[in-house]
Amino acid sequence: YGASRQSQRAPCSLLPLSIRHFRRATEGKREKRRVDTSNTLRVLVATDCHLGYMEKDEIRRFDSFQAFDEICSIAEEKEVDFLLLGGDLFHENKPSRSTLVKTIEILRRYCLNDRPVQFQVVSDQTVNFLNMFGHVNYEDPHFNVGLPVFSIHGNHDDPAGVDNLSAMDILSSCNLVNYFGKTVLGGSGVGQINLYPILIWKGTTLLALYGLGNIRDERLNRMFQTPHAVQWIRPEAQEGFQVSDWFNMLVLHQNRIKTNPKNAINEHFLPRFLDFVVWGHEHECLIEPKEVPGMGFHISQPGSSVATSLIDGEAKPKHILLLEIKGTQYRSTKILLKSVRPFEYAEVVLKDIPEIDPNDQASVLEYLDKVVRNMIEGSCRNSASKSELKLPLVRIKVDYSGFMTINPQRFGQKYVGKVANPQDILIFSKAAKKRQPGEKTDDTERLRPEELNQQNIEALLAESNLSRMAESGRVAGSAPADPDPESGQTRPESGGVGLSRPGKPVPTVPWVGRCSPPRVGSPGADPTQSRPTRSGVGRLCHPCLQ
Repeated sequence: YGASRQSQRAPCSLLPLSIRHFRRATEGKREKRRVDTSNTLRVLVATDCHLGYMEKDEIRRFDSFQAFDEICSIAEEKEVDFLLLGGDLFHENKPSRSTLVKTIEILRRYCLNDRPVQFQVVSDQTVNFLNMFGHVNYEDPHFNVGLPVFSIHGNHDDPAGVDNLSAMDILSSCNLVNYFGKTVLGGSGVGQINLYPILIWKGTTLLALYGLGNIRDERLNRMFQTPHAVQWIRPEAQEGFQVSDWFNMLVLHQNRIKTNPKNAINEHFLPRFLDFVVWGHEHECLIEPKEVPGMGFHISQPGSSVATSLIDGEAKPKHILLLEIKGTQYRSTKILLKSVRPFEYAEVVLKDIPEIDPNDQASVLEYLDKVVRNMIEGSCRNSASKSELKLPLVRIKVDYSGFMTINPQRFGQKYVGKVANPQDILIFSKAAKKRQPGEKTDDTERLRPEELNQQNIEALLAESNLSRMAESGRVAGSAPADPDPESGQTRPESGGVGLSRPGKPVPTVPWVGRCSPPRVGSPGADPTQSRPTRSGVGRLCHPCLQ
């Protein structure tokens, strides 16, 4: 990316941190909370809990709540300072009353207690928390909050409507969750957002926590490539505190890897002053922090705590991350979730199985039955919780090229009571046909129903409007004609540079410190600058902080 990122990177403005915020945050609370003797900030990180998923299924209705209950119990057991959620706490934008009640019950059970909170929020909280109260929940004198929960919204529980509210606002109004990262898109064109960090202070550890709730990927992609559309506000140096003393952490909820670069957020769009990034929305568990080459920060992708798509990526064991921050260094520990329902996934290519006869459907059924039985037995052996065995999820992706399909519902009837998803154990697919160079593509194949979402919508609308105008005689020189249902619309070329996958895992070390920015002339470095932040940027101060 090099010099091309000069026009894409958003400026890093400075946010003055007034000493009065330290005094206001600690004033009147010495009797309630004992003086902290530790300098390590312990954070438990989880994303994509999807509470309420499959709530109408008799077998799987409680899976999401059991996983979230385990996450909160681990937070209590590990005595973390706070729980950080990376979006999609709810599966539905308007969760049912049953889902809301169960969620509030879990949060009340673990969050409301007399355990002292040993950190302080020293930034302007009216900017961080956009509600009528304007302060972190544990500072409310009417509540005893022992486990603060900080969360952004995802694409499932994003704000909507005239008042721009979401289910997260309900939990925030109940004083159970500190909802941040809610942006108001202002300005003209693609819009403009200002990212103000939550400044957290514990002993000698200073944490600047940035949150960015889900925004439509295409729009946010354009905003990152538009100068000054995304403003990153940074703490200003104070007496005894330098800008480099802050550990900068970002939590966001966006597409990470897609074949279409415009439908995802490139890791290189983020500023280099960041130290750690928590990436939500992607359900595959890639929780080990990995360094982004040439950027100097690490990314952790915890994945979902409940399987919502029966694909290969969701079959990996589910983990959450315990992050310990001390000064400008961190140490990460992954924790296995034991309450997650077992999920077994396999892929079968029928033409590669020698004992199967393409003309004998009984041999196909016999082989698939054998595969399912082996997967069920393997799930019982590998179950993390032997005391309470759950019916496993089983998914077999079958490549039936050259064979006839099988009714999945009829096939799954014999496994009722043995698996959690008997109705969709099998999913059939065909290998993509390799075309010879110069071979023409049939128009009907260009517009297959499953690929309509990849078509150029504007071109299709324009063609449709033109056909209507021609029929009504409003186009000069055109005679009314019946529209061709197979119009021969060509597919747009998929140009652009694809995203590269993350680099190799970081070697295991006791503590990981801040990575220095790449030197001038090194791969991935910007030849026009040698520091993480841009020079000559004026201050962008909020009126409340003057």
